[in-house]
Amino acid sequence: MHPLNDIVRRLARFNDNEVPLTAAAGVINPRAISPAHYEADPTRAHGHHVLIIDDTWTGGGHVTSAAMAVRAAGATHVSVLALARWLSNGWEATTPKWASDHLKAPDFDPDICPWTRGVCP
Repeated sequence: MHPLNDIVRRLARFNDNEVPLTAAAGVINPRAISPAHYEADPTRAHGHHVLIIDDTWTGGGHVTSAAMAVRAAGATHVSVLALARWLSNGWEATTPKWASDHLKAPDFDPDICPWTRGVCP
């Protein structure tokens, strides 16, 4: 079990409502988006607003697939909380030009940590 699961269980007000996700076996490209990558218990998801908490957002494939699986299991709404965003200097979205073209904050700099205002720890 992921350590984040234990933290969330201790903090959640209604931790008996967890919707377990099971990773499907034999997934060839886990970063591709597909609801078949996960199975969600429909008896737990049906009719509920489900919060998915992800430890790291890289490309979005895992959490999007998980959200699709939860919706397929009957959830009425799905919200996602990603605790960290993985940036790579080689990706187009981390260049100052991309940031100035796409983000509302023109001073976005992926090399500056929003918490420390310096190098990310």
